[in-house]
Amino acid sequence: MNQQDLYKSFVCNATQQIAHPKAGKLRWKLRHPLFLLLIVIMLLPMISFSPKSARENWADTNDYWTLNYNITEGVIYLKVLVYDNKYGPANEDGYVDNGHLEYSIDGGSNYTEFYDIDLDSKKGSDDATVINPSYNGPKNNADVSQSEIRDGEKTYWNFQLRINNNTRNISKIRLTNGHWQVNGGYGSDKIEGERSISVPKMSQISLKSYNGAYYNFVPAVENNLPVAMAQIGFVTSLNEVDRLSKVSIYNGTGVAASREYTLTLDPPPFLAHSSATDSNYYIKQTAYEGRFSSQTALVNVPAFTQPKSASATYNPATQTVDFTWTIDPVTTNNFLNDKFKLQVADNAAFTDAKDLSIDYDKTKSSYTYSVSTALFPHFYFRVARARTGFNWELEKRADVLVNFTSLSATKVKAVLQSDNTALLTWDPLNTAWLPGATLVITRINNSSKTQSEIKLNKAEFDKGAYTDQQIAICNSYNYTLQVVPPTISAFTAYAPIQIATAILPTEIGTLTSLDVSKGYFPDRTELRWSTKGAFDNFIVKRAVYPSTNYVQLTTVPGSTNSDYQTDDNKGTPGVYYTYQVVGVVKCNNTPVYSKETLTGIGFRSPTGNIYGRVTYENGQAVEDVSVRLQSNDQAQLGRSIYLNGTSGSFLKLDSITAPFSDSAFTVEAWIKPNVTNPVDQNIFQRRNQYVLGFDILGRLFFSFKGATAYGTYTNATNSFVHVAGIRTKDSLLLMLNNTVVGRIAVTYSPAQNVEKTVFIGRGLTGQFFKGYID
Repeated sequence: MNQQDLYKSFVCNATQQIAHPKAGKLRWKLRHPLFLLLIVIMLLPMISFSPKSARENWADTNDYWTLNYNITEGVIYLKVLVYDNKYGPANEDGYVDNGHLEYSIDGGSNYTEFYDIDLDSKKGSDDATVINPSYNGPKNNADVSQSEIRDGEKTYWNFQLRINNNTRNISKIRLTNGHWQVNGGYGSDKIEGERSISVPKMSQISLKSYNGAYYNFVPAVENNLPVAMAQIGFVTSLNEVDRLSKVSIYNGTGVAASREYTLTLDPPPFLAHSSATDSNYYIKQTAYEGRFSSQTALVNVPAFTQPKSASATYNPATQTVDFTWTIDPVTTNNFLNDKFKLQVADNAAFTDAKDLSIDYDKTKSSYTYSVSTALFPHFYFRVARARTGFNWELEKRADVLVNFTSLSATKVKAVLQSDNTALLTWDPLNTAWLPGATLVITRINNSSKTQSEIKLNKAEFDKGAYTDQQIAICNSYNYTLQVVPPTISAFTAYAPIQIATAILPTEIGTLTSLDVSKGYFPDRTELRWSTKGAFDNFIVKRAVYPSTNYVQLTTVPGSTNSDYQTDDNKGTPGVYYTYQVVGVVKCNNTPVYSKETLTGIGFRSPTGNIYGRVTYENGQAVEDVSVRLQSNDQAQLGRSIYLNGTSGSFLKLDSITAPFSDSAFTVEAWIKPNVTNPVDQNIFQRRNQYVLGFDILGRLFFSFKGATAYGTYTNATNSFVHVAGIRTKDSLLLMLNNTVVGRIAVTYSPAQNVEKTVFIGRGLTGQFFKGYID
């Protein structure tokens, strides 16, 4: 009912009362102009100062409208009278029809509808209000709920408007375009109202600065293990809403990266794991189950990796200790390039440790640091990133034993060289040396009872040999070798290695050659040798070839000569012997033997001369007698050597005389070739002197100094035949058995540049003999 309707109703009712039969005398009075004027004057204040009906201002009355904000819940509670079963004088139903609830976040300039109230009534029932499903309910996705409260004849709706980030600036709420519908003739009154409300605000959260950056790396412990964490702090106020808030940190994709906790006056910073790539984070403050929120800007935390593992190894080849550690290489351009800090020590507590530094390279996955000086028996290493605020919490450690060994006693030797110097040798073990060490060779003179030291460096040690030239003739020496670690090291030297062999330098000569006769003499075997330098005497030994069971044959005294000779006239004719000659010098009462032991093979020929005469029984000499001698040892008869004509089938020996100096000599042999007509085969040859054999035409020939005598060879039965090459003062003769088959006149002259080597059964360029030679 509007104001005009209310006024008309009032006038009409008053007139009707005046017209009632019981009114009597009052009828005139009421119709009197003065009376009517009085009524108008009485109604004028109501018309002037209350142009609206009383129901229109119901929204300003707490009985119909209550509004408050619950800060604990973040909810605006709005209580609205929506139904009155005993409304007005007529006790008719009254209810809200088409009411709109709206809020403003800009102080009342604009409003947003958040609920419609649209009810219908059925007269005569206490449960007369029903909801119009077409219009009633939340609007514009408002987070609002509604519940009903009854108070006697009245029904209220309690609205809970939950505030969020979009609505937390609400300052006014109003009911507009509503009507109060009254049954029983009262009509419909327009209702509306507006009230102000104050919603507390959340403080704006912001990042905390750490020396100009919004992060700070700190050491932390996680699962009982040390880790590096990015510290990200924030600042905010602490009002009533903040006290109800919680804070958490999120990564760039919105996933919570750490625990959530209630905001306090001095909030602790959040910690985020460091990694091989940079990461984005922000801190978010929330209240009322997340309906209120405030968050910081993104902070980009650079990559920051730490050593993951470490190891240490000793390399004896280079005398270095390698300390190696691994680390994840970063995969971004935003990273911390803090260096690595290292410590090297000889104890696990790192007392008096050496501090080192290595640049960081983001692309590397491992690093190596080599220690080549000041080795310790036991090395300790540790490494960490050199970041302010970090000590050694994230260190990686490794230790290693340095293997320092003694020289091998079996490899240390001393040998007297031909120039009377001592050659010392050893095995230059890598593990037997340390940087800064010294190889000390102690020379002990047993004759003078003195000693001296020789000190060698690493390069000299690695050679494994040293020649000591500072030794005296006929003085006996011994040596010891010891590697002495540097004085500043903690290593202990091993005991010196004693070389048992004594060195005794002497002025002993050299044996240069030995010649042994080979059947040249029937009564002896001649030995001739040459020397350089002095000898006190020579020891001559022999053994039956090919055994090595030598027995001393004789001793030959030394002299100032360089050529010596002795004869063996005790050897069995036809038996081959191996002869040895050794020179001896006495030095420091000790016999010193020549470095050379010369050997040669020789024998006595099993022939001889028979002297005597043949007489008759009366003693008269027999003229032109011929005597034949035959051995009773049949086993020795018919012995010869067989040559098969191949390149390895021949004899080679040294002649006792070089060259033949006589003007006449004979070279002879018994032969039995495999074929009746041998071709291009030599029996004897000595370069630049003589050759006896068969030429390429099958002729028998004997050559001396380029002159050659040829003869026809016949041997139809292919039996043993006797061949001889004879040199006389003026001729060369060639004999086959008892017949001279070739002759040539040659003036005698001695041969020159003759070699001592004699070949039997071959020539200088082949000509291999095939058959038997005796």
